[in-house]
Amino acid sequence: MHADPSYDLPCMHDGQCEYVSGWEDCRTHRILVGHPTHAYIPEVTRDRIVVFDEDPGEAFRMDFDSNEVYQLVSEYLNETQEITWETDGSEQPIKTVDQLRNYRQFGSTEEVEQTIVTSQTSRENAV
Repeated sequence: MHADPSYDLPCMHDGQCEYVSGWEDCRTHRILVGHPTHAYIPEVTRDRIVVFDEDPGEAFRMDFDSNEVYQLVSEYLNETQEITWETDGSEQPIKTVDQLRNYRQFGSTEEVEQTIVTSQTSRENAV
């Protein structure tokens, strides 16, 4: 509210209020003790250590149902090339949630092959 001139705050009538002065003063400090919601303000967190002196409660929590999670993950996978898996000797981006599930279940090709070899060796040693 203090940064928006459309608010006619009484504390701003006779110059700058103590709240705004406090924020100006904190810019010079390397450590700031604050409320968890301050983490949303880049000017507060940039280039300093921020310590929260209160329980964050719901400040950083968002609940999603399974359909929303599926949609969000799908959108992310469509926009990134960073998550890959090896197929036929080359790395390909994972583009769908199903591909991601398969990778999580089976791992990379080397991991699958190692699992098969270890399993076969264990059976042979047992005989």
